[in-house]
Amino acid sequence: MKKSAQTFGSGCLILIGLFFLVLLLIDAGMASSPSDRSDSILAGLFLGGPPLLLGGWLAWRIRQREQQSRAQRQEALDEQLQQAFFDLLDKSNGAVSVFQFAKATGLSGEEARAYLDQRAKEFGADFNVGDQGEFFYQFPR
Repeated sequence: MKKSAQTFGSGCLILIGLFFLVLLLIDAGMASSPSDRSDSILAGLFLGGPPLLLGGWLAWRIRQREQQSRAQRQEALDEQLQQAFFDLLDKSNGAVSVFQFAKATGLSGEEARAYLDQRAKEFGADFNVGDQGEFFYQFPR
């Protein structure tokens, strides 16, 4: 709720700032004398500038927090995957299938295979076929 209120507030401030800037620039375009034109431009900057800047700053801060939160969630997920990976290696004597890893982590088959492929390159794993034709990554112990 807080984030949506901040987003709404930021959007309102930006709209208010743009409204005053556009309104007074139109007024400046219709002004008959140079002094009226400069007064309209200054009024537009004075009335429209602060809300526009504040709204832009708020929007930027919201985006920064979202990116930071996303990075923290990804880091936590990476740690969970790594822990599950090493737990499976310990339990299975270094032989892990895509199915086992997907089941242990909740990843899709494609995501599990991509993760295991990356770890296989990193650790120099071999590939084996089990008794029932299943494919295993054999990691060195």
